[in-house]
Amino acid sequence: MIIYHMQFIEDLGAMNAEMLADAFIMYRTFGQGPQFFLDTIEGALASDAVIMTEDWAEPPYGREELRHTESDMREFLAMVGDELRRRQPWPPKPERLT
Repeated sequence: MIIYHMQFIEDLGAMNAEMLADAFIMYRTFGQGPQFFLDTIEGALASDAVIMTEDWAEPPYGREELRHTESDMREFLAMVGDELRRRQPWPPKPERLT
């Protein structure tokens, strides 16, 4: 889910990491909250599995090559994870979503 969103973003800098963390904390992304995404990020970073597979460069995504390298994506995910941890404790899930 995170990678799909990042295929449309060119800059994997701190500002986008903060904005993505905001979306997770406010449950604005796929209805899941920050703990789900932090667990997912930590699991991906702890794994040796390739995150940026060639599937993300397929024509359905409008690209013939990967937009981001494996190392760039791992660095970005680490920034998002750091941002989520820094903001703990998180506010409760907004009432409109419960």
